[in-house]
Amino acid sequence: MDISVHRATRCVGTVMSRTHRSLGPLCVAIVATMAVSGCTIKKSDAPALTGPSELGTSISIFANPDVLAQDGASQSQIVVQARDANGQAIRDLGLRAEIWVNGIPTDFGRLSARNVVTGPDGRASFAYTAPAPPPDPVDTLTIVTIVVVPTGTDFANAVARQVNIRLAPPGVILPPNGTPVARFTYSPTSISQGDTIQFDASSTSDDGQIVSFGWDFGDGTTGSGMRTTHAF
Repeated sequence: MDISVHRATRCVGTVMSRTHRSLGPLCVAIVATMAVSGCTIKKSDAPALTGPSELGTSISIFANPDVLAQDGASQSQIVVQARDANGQAIRDLGLRAEIWVNGIPTDFGRLSARNVVTGPDGRASFAYTAPAPPPDPVDTLTIVTIVVVPTGTDFANAVARQVNIRLAPPGVILPPNGTPVARFTYSPTSISQGDTIQFDASSTSDDGQIVSFGWDFGDGTTGSGMRTTHAF
C-alpha cells in the first residue's frame, strides 16, 4: 500500500502583537489528504442469471379428457404450463415426456412427441393415443401416467410432474375372469403298477373359455389335452 502526503502552505492573514509590531503573515501548514493506492473496496454485485432455476420452476400439467376408450385411436391432449418463482411464464424450456404404468416406464399407447419446448406463453402441448383394445373386454381399471420432467443440467434436481389417464375397454364390459376349477376322473379305479390310466378333465369349470389343459403326473412327466393316458 503506497501512501503519499502532500503539504500545502496557506497564508491566513496578518496578526499584530500588543505592541503593534507586525509579526508578518501567519502561515498555516495544511496537510492534504493522504492518497492511498493499492487498496480498493468495492461493493460486490450478484452475478447475472443465465436462465430459469430448475428448483424455482413450477410445472403444471393437464389432460383433456382424462378418461379414454382403450380402442387404439382415442386421444387426450396434454398441456404443460411452466412458470418461474415470480409466476412469470418461462419460454424455451425443454421438457421430456414419458408413459408410466404401475410406476414403470413403458410404451402403453403412444405420444405424439417425447421432447417439447415451451412457447412465449410458457406452454407446450402434445397428444397421447390410447393403446389397442385388450383381448377380453374386461375393465381392469388401468391407469396410465404421463410424466413430464424439465430438461436441465442435473437430473437429480429435476422435479417430475404427472397426470393420470384412465383407460376403459370399449363396448360391452365383462366382469373379471375367475380362477378355473380343475376336476378330473380316472379309470380304472383299481390299478396295479404299470397299468395305463385314462384321465378325463371334462368336468373342469371356468366362467370364461378354457383354451388348454395341462397335466403333471408327479413322476417328472406331463401331458396335455382334456383327456390323456399315463402309465405309472
